[in-house]
Amino acid sequence: MQLFSLFIVSFGAAFAIVWLLMYVPIKWRIPFSEKYWSPRLALCKLLAPFDAGITMFLVAGGWLGLTSAAGLGVTVFNVLSGIGLSMGVLFTQKVLVPKWRKELEKK
Repeated sequence: MQLFSLFIVSFGAAFAIVWLLMYVPIKWRIPFSEKYWSPRLALCKLLAPFDAGITMFLVAGGWLGLTSAAGLGVTVFNVLSGIGLSMGVLFTQKVLVPKWRKELEKK
């Protein structure tokens, strides 16, 4: 596997996090109430534990024999996938969450 294709996988993991969050509604009215809450911002709070768990499984899984493939190439692939996932979560937390909070307060 070439390093360029591994970087594409890393960017794909980061893009997938942001892209999937865009499908969750920004604002949802609580039934029988005039209050609103944001399922998108609630999911963003779960991103950090999700990222830590998946990254640890990706990196340590090959070493401990939890996956069917092992070796240096798979380890590099898993590390770069974990980095891409972490970059997607970091981008979401630092750039998109403040924007979504402003949008929620504005409406």
